[in-house]
Amino acid sequence: MSALVSVIMRTRNRPIFLSRALASVQAQQLGDYELIIVNDGGETQIVQAALDKTSPELQARTQVVNNRVSNGREAALESGLACASAPFFAIHDDDDTWDPQFKPNCGIFAGSSPPGGGGCTHPAS
Repeated sequence: MSALVSVIMRTRNRPIFLSRALASVQAQQLGDYELIIVNDGGETQIVQAALDKTSPELQARTQVVNNRVSNGREAALESGLACASAPFFAIHDDDDTWDPQFKPNCGIFAGSSPPGGGGCTHPAS
C-alpha cells in the first residue's frame, strides 16, 4: 500500500485517550494513509488492546513502534518518522481528535502546495 499521509500517533499508558484517538483516525474520510503508533516507553499490551478494538482495515495499515524507555515527545516523533513511507505526515497524538474531513481538506491543500511542502493545522472552511 502506498500512502499519501503518514499519521504519527505518540502515546504512553493512556488507554482511554488512545482508543479515542484511534477512533478519530478510523473515522477519516480520506483512506490514503498509514498509521504509525509510537508507544514511548509504555506498556505494550495497552497499545495492542486498543488496536485490537479497531477495524481490520485500520489494523492492516498500522505499525507500532515500541520504545523500551520514554525518550520524550520529539524523539518519539523521530521514531515514527523513521518508519514513515508517505510524502506527507500528520501528528495525531493520543489526546487529539480530528473532524472526519480533516485529512481530505489537508490532502487538497498538500496537493496544491508548491514544491518544498506545506502544512495544515486545521482544515480550510
